[in-house]
Amino acid sequence: MNEVRAQTNRAAPHADWEAPRVFVEYPTVPRPFDGVVAIEYEMPADGHVVIKLYDALEKEVRYVLDEYKKAGRYRFSVKVADLPRGLYYCKFATAHLIAVTRLLV
Repeated sequence: MNEVRAQTNRAAPHADWEAPRVFVEYPTVPRPFDGVVAIEYEMPADGHVVIKLYDALEKEVRYVLDEYKKAGRYRFSVKVADLPRGLYYCKFATAHLIAVTRLLV
């Protein structure tokens, strides 16, 4: 599982603010790849979350999530079997953070 801790240039909303943590889990077995990627993230405070997938040319290929979430840990699976094999980027955005991680499909 890859963990992404992003930095932000925006001012924190308050002194004890902590950035959300984003995890992307790649399936290790079975091989060949089964076409599903698990995305897990942790929100230290309530907020709006947007998650999108982009191809290597930065074209949006999948709008995964656009919701207001309560503080907590969330996990869901994204089917990517219909995407051509290659490098993709998962962009996680909140009001105070943007984190990007790579995905190999």
